Amino acid sequence: EKEAFANILNQLKGSEGAWSELEQIKEFDHRGTHFHHEHSSEVATPKTTSLSFILDKYRDAFHAQQDLHDLAEWIADDLSTDEVKVEVILPALKGFERFFEKGAEKYNFDFGRVSDLSRCTIQIYDNHKAAAVNKMVEVTKRLLEGAKDGDCPYTSQPYKVIKCTNKFFANRDKGGYMDLNINLLFDKFNGCKSTVCEMQLNFKSIIDEKSRAHKNYELARALHVYDDTAKIIATQDWSSASTALKTGRIEHAILEGNNIPPVDFAQLLADACTEQLKKLTLKQMSVDVLCATSDASYCEINTPNTSNAYAELTELI
Repeated sequence: EKEAFANILNQLKGSEGAWSELEQIKEFDHRGTHFHHEHSSEVATPKTTSLSFILDKYRDAFHAQQDLHDLAEWIADDLSTDEVKVEVILPALKGFERFFEKGAEKYNFDFGRVSDLSRCTIQIYDNHKAAAVNKMVEVTKRLLEGAKDGDCPYTSQPYKVIKCTNKFFANRDKGGYMDLNINLLFDKFNGCKSTVCEMQLNFKSIIDEKSRAHKNYELARALHVYDDTAKIIATQDWSSASTALKTGRIEHAILEGNNIPPVDFAQLLADACTEQLKKLTLKQMSVDVLCATSDASYCEINTPNTSNAYAELTELI
């Protein structure tokens, strides 16, 4: 999937002038200006963890959803052409299970910081790559400029753009996915200080690939593969394995193949950084590697009278 996203990116980069302009769209985060202590701290407050707050947040997001969709539709209608079609993908509100999971895991139960209950995507068809990249720049600029000085060309509801994340330039997900993400706050909801809407801008080819990869993404997210809290590593690559083990957070390592250097592996297992390692599953390992781990009480291996050992993976966590 990373290779698929990289191939799409290389095709889009073919128009160097237009792509350079897209990369130069600056990221910013002004949430601290609009949200006070409960959003500027990493510690959740009783207010933002309460059931009443969560219900109020859903109620306000429901009302904001229509304003967000109207804004996106007006932008798409204004900028869509015969050469480059622009359309809007309008999903329902984020489901409660995923909302709770995200608030708990990413924001330490501070549900006020979840900013994509109300969301939509502006999809740009990229059959003509250079024209599509230019259109992405135009859409983004219109959206950002429409929030300045009370000028609202696309909606009767004034709004403020409080965050812009440009993954085409930086912070690209480790899975290879990229988009341009804008968080906005409609003025009429400013009093509740939590009804932030999310608008994603992306190319159709990337969205199509994301749809194909979504099940794997959900699994990777559940296992924390792409963040700094991952406690499981499953790989055939020694470099990836050693890097992950050296973080000191890995509790279960699933390693496969004959490319692991026995001496380096033995030294790593003896290091303090692997004190958290509770379980080690080895598959198709050489005898030398098995000898290096033979004294490890957490190592699950089956050693037949062959040059390799085959371990049964009986537990994932």
